[in-house]
Order: sequence, then structure tokens, then C-alpha cells
Amino acid sequence: MQRGVLFRGLRFVAVIVVSLAAAGLLMVLRPRAERQAPPVRPPLVTVQPVRAAPAALTVEAFGTVVPRDPLTLVAEVRGRIEAMDPAFTPGGRIGRGTVLMRIDPRPYRLEVQRRQVQVEQLEAELARLAQQVRNLEQSLDLADADAALARAEQDRIENLARRQVVPPATRDQTEQRYLASLQRRQSLANELALAAPQRRQLAAGREMARLALEQARLDLERSAIAAPFDGWVLAKAVENGQHVGIGQVLGRIYREGRFDVSVDLPAEDWPRLETDADGRIAASARVVFHGSGGPPLEWAGQVARTEARVAADTRTLPLVVEIDAGTTVADERRRLRPGMFVSVRIEGRSVAGAIAIPADLIQPDGAVLVARDGRLHRQPVAVAQRSGGRAVVTGGLADGDLVIVGPVPGAREGMALRTVAGPES
Repeated sequence: MQRGVLFRGLRFVAVIVVSLAAAGLLMVLRPRAERQAPPVRPPLVTVQPVRAAPAALTVEAFGTVVPRDPLTLVAEVRGRIEAMDPAFTPGGRIGRGTVLMRIDPRPYRLEVQRRQVQVEQLEAELARLAQQVRNLEQSLDLADADAALARAEQDRIENLARRQVVPPATRDQTEQRYLASLQRRQSLANELALAAPQRRQLAAGREMARLALEQARLDLERSAIAAPFDGWVLAKAVENGQHVGIGQVLGRIYREGRFDVSVDLPAEDWPRLETDADGRIAASARVVFHGSGGPPLEWAGQVARTEARVAADTRTLPLVVEIDAGTTVADERRRLRPGMFVSVRIEGRSVAGAIAIPADLIQPDGAVLVARDGRLHRQPVAVAQRSGGRAVVTGGLADGDLVIVGPVPGAREGMALRTVAGPES
């Protein structure tokens, strides 16, 4: 029995030894694991193909609306204001020909009448002189006839005296009558000769009186201050019943619907504007006002002129945009008014083959990230304009280039990319 127990113990030990040997052999013969890096996939980016097309450059600026035809009303005659139109108040609308105020016209009516009487008096003097000339001419004809008769009588008496038919005293008397006749004729001729300068003097006086009459009528007309156009009242400087003098400011008005906006353009904006054959800027514009409490108000404008020189303090070019807003709109809130601070968008020259992209795609160094052949490249670009979140590129990009949109973590030149197409620009 002891032999059986010993046998079973030896067998157990043998199994253990064989198992350990097999395990050791397996450990020696097992394949060794090799260290491998996990596969790295290129980042996935969205690309957007760009297209070249003609693009119109624009220039954006700001300015203040001013009336194009402001008019300062000034008194041309003196006197007391006796009437004033109710519309003549700041903000009041006035029509063309409306008498805004009237200065007391009675002194000027009396002056017109006085000048008319002077003209009539001088015309009567001229008529009297004309009649006097006719009378002198008739008297001169009679004097000529009388002198001829006196001459004939003197000749007859002279012949008789030579034959001693009449005494010498008779001859002397006849000669005296002839000389007296000549004297009367000369006196009439002298009066007739003086009539011409008298007529010119009276005619000149009449013309002066007529001019004075016209001046009096003009002063009477100027006593009524009328609006020369449809417009609005900017300011009122006098009140009804006030006495005003010549040259005193009465108020200010402006023409309806005609305004200017003066803007200052930096030097970098000048090349974007189109010029005509004479070198003048010829461009249309849009003027927008954002402070109405509702949708922005917009008007069409036109670049009218530029100032003669650049502003010395800002080195900007003053440019004037004209707006013809037409007559008053029904909604007072939509009326263009002086003093509005507005934005001005001026249409510039057209650029062929330009590419428009979102402005935020341009890196701080002036490059754009593009994908070519599965790799990232930083492409420097020439930007003609940035406006409204868009940039107009005129160099560096070609039609069909794939511009990377969105962030690229760890972007570096030449890195591999996976791309997915986005919408075309």
C-alpha cells in the first residue's frame, strides 16, 4: 500500500515537472510583440473654389447733409414789418412766390407817385418847349419876310435919294427900320438856337426822373419778401412788427430736394474711382441714413466735383456728392434733411478678372490658405478693397483655386490635407 502511495506521488511530481517544462518551452517559443505607432490621418478641411469675374470697386465714406441752395434773406429796404406768413417759421414749408413777410409799403407807394408826378412835369416842359420852338420858327419866317421887305424899301429909298427925290432923313429912317428888322430876326434865331440844349436838358431830366421812378417801383416791390423757390425755412431772425434796416438778416431758407454731402477721401481710395477724359471723377453714389428708428433711408446721388486741393491737415481729398431727392415724400420721417450724418457708397472703377472672397479668409500676413494636390499652401494675395465683409483680390489667386475656409489647427506650409467641397463663392 505504501508502494501505491509512493507511485501516485511520483506521478503527480512528474506531471508538475512536465507542465512546467512545457510552459517554459512555450514561453521561450512565443512570438514577441513589436511596438507600432497608430496611423495618423490628415485633417479634413472645407475648400471653396473661387471664380474670376469683373468686379466694381466701391469707396465708402461718411458726411453731413447740407442744402445745395441755401438762401439768406436780407432786407433791401427799411421799415416796419407789417405782415408775416405763418409758414415762415423754422421747419415750415414754403412755396415759390409765397410772400414770407411784407415791410410797410406806404412810404414807397408815395415815392412812386411823387416820381410819376416829376416825370409828368418834365414831359409837360418838353411839350411846352416843343410848342415854343414851333412858334419861334414861325416868327423867324415872318422876321425873314419883314427883313426882306425892309431891304427892298431901303433899296427903293436909296435910289430915290440918289436922284434927290426924297430927303436924306427919309433914307436914314428906312435904313433904321431895316436894321431893326434884322435885329428882331437875329433875336428870334438866338432863341431858337437855345431851344436845342434846353430840350436836351429837359430830356435828360426826364430820363433821370424815369430812372428814379423805376427805383421807387423796385423799392416798393422789395418791400414784399417772397420765396424764389419751393423749399423749407431754416431760421427766422425777425418778428412781426419789428423795424428793420437795409442789409439786416431776416432768415434763411433752402430749396426743396437739392442737397450736397461733402466727404473726405483718404489717398488710398483715390485709385478706386473712375475718371473721365478730363480727369474729373464721374461716379454715382448711394447715400444712406441709419438713424431714422426704422429701416435705413437711402437716396441716389452723383459725384459732382472735387475741391481744388487736398486738405492740408488730414491729407484727404474733399469730394461733393449731389442728391436730388425730389419733392417732399408723404412720410415726414423719410424726408432728407440738412444736418443728417450719412454714409456714402461711391461706385468706383471696374476691375477685370478680380476674385471676391470673404475678408476673414485673409491671414494677418496678407496670405490666403489654399489646397493644392492635397497639401496646404500659404498664398500671398493683392487686395484691392475690403468692404462689407468681402475682399476683392486682384492678384495671387487664379480662377478655380481651392481656398480653405474655416480654421486649420496647426496649419503649416505643405501639410497634408483631406478636403471636402463647400459652396462656390
